[in-house]
Amino acid sequence: MIITVWDILLTPIYLLLILYFAKRKKNKYIEQRPEYKFYIPGLLVKCIASILFCLVYVFYYGGGDTTAYYEGGNKMLNLLLQYPDRYFKIFFSKADINNMLLFDYNTGWPPQWLFVEDYALNVMKLTSLLLLPSFRNYIVTTILLAWLSYSGIWRLYLMFCELFPKLYKKFALAFLFIPSLIFWGSGLLKDPISLSAVCWFTYTLYLIFIKKEKVFFNSFRFILSLLVIILFKPYIVFSLVPGSILWISYEKIKSIKSVFIRFIYTPIIIVFAFLSFQFFISTFGNKLGKFSVDNVLERAVITQQDLAHNALYGKNSFDIGTFDPTIKGISSKAHIAIVAGIFRPYIWEARTPFSLISSLENLFFLIFTLFIIFKYGPVNIFRYISNEPLLLFSLIFSIFFAFTIGLTTANFGALVRYKIPLIPFYLSSLYILQYLHKINSVEKDKLINNDYVVMQ
Repeated sequence: MIITVWDILLTPIYLLLILYFAKRKKNKYIEQRPEYKFYIPGLLVKCIASILFCLVYVFYYGGGDTTAYYEGGNKMLNLLLQYPDRYFKIFFSKADINNMLLFDYNTGWPPQWLFVEDYALNVMKLTSLLLLPSFRNYIVTTILLAWLSYSGIWRLYLMFCELFPKLYKKFALAFLFIPSLIFWGSGLLKDPISLSAVCWFTYTLYLIFIKKEKVFFNSFRFILSLLVIILFKPYIVFSLVPGSILWISYEKIKSIKSVFIRFIYTPIIIVFAFLSFQFFISTFGNKLGKFSVDNVLERAVITQQDLAHNALYGKNSFDIGTFDPTIKGISSKAHIAIVAGIFRPYIWEARTPFSLISSLENLFFLIFTLFIIFKYGPVNIFRYISNEPLLLFSLIFSIFFAFTIGLTTANFGALVRYKIPLIPFYLSSLYILQYLHKINSVEKDKLINNDYVVMQ
């Protein structure tokens, strides 16, 4: 049995220790940053979600990827204790089925499929490290990973609050209390690791290029977060790069006071951003293996064909239609893929309790989005986006990411998990648009009132 008596005994102790350190941190910063009142509630909810995640996977699903990572991590830890040289050989190498020969009867053998894919193997490696402080307990290990991943989410939440302090309560909902984000972002999977890395990537990007704060130290953290994304979910990089380049570029444009110089400088910046993205794709694209541009196109087509001819997914699947493995081919499905990535599954498509929760969230996103579009109008929305670089970055990342997962994901069960990195960015973007429109309306009212007083 994966969940043992020791899990039951040690889990409350670890929770108390985590909350102790969290309280110390909150007390240190609460006077300067009022948003710290959400620090402990957000962390506590995440830890509770990690416990529920373990119980659901063990007793409802009867196991899955998460239990395989745990079992594989245990075998890796046995290898470390008995044959350290073999452990480090696997730890610093890529997936190779021949490495299964390094295990024996004394260590036990990890699930074989973990040695087929680098990204799954990396989760097993990380799990083996977490098993040391958790004393090999499944629930405690999951809680520790949830605690570690919370650091990135919290940092990004602070960044958004720093730029829009009046929205700190709404941002708390977007980053800390969305149910599917909490649940799928708290388990022993690739998802919480990659989510936290995306948050650290964005936060350190802001510190380096916008605030220019501790550039050397934050550059190290930036590179580390990028490396983690590449090690666990490299396709996310393609969604981050375009928005990142434009964010930095538009911050430069905003700093130019002269309207004439800004008018001349803007197209130069945009061309530079486009060339930088092209350079990144040509330099690093092929190093991402099956997630290179060409392979992603092929993978998207294979996924779609698999869906069309495989009855395994049943009604828990969606079909965006056929397309060719070319830029033109996938572009024709962009609108369908983006809608699927952000707003599906719809309520009538939910087949499990977890997809039902996600579908209710999606309904909220859809209603909120339609309200903003029809209430504010495309012209105002475009103006708000063009004047606020963070909003530009968040929406571009959300749309690119939604397009990627909508194009390459075959079923709603996977889609619900894969989409969690876009949730805080997209919902926060809606809140920012709402806030900017409110400010704009108040300023207009003041101008009208002033003109009326002058006329009197």
